[in-house]
Amino acid sequence: MSEYTNHPTLLYSQEVIMQKLNYIHQNPVRAGLVTEPEHYL
Repeated sequence: MSEYTNHPTLLYSQEVIMQKLNYIHQNPVRAGLVTEPEHYL
């Protein structure tokens, strides 16, 4: 069984939206694919 989960998250404020957006943008950086989020196509 996978250790990752996929579930909806309620985006109830601008702060939560920015938190989730930053998380998505940082994924390729954390994975070592790029050094800066804007370098990932």
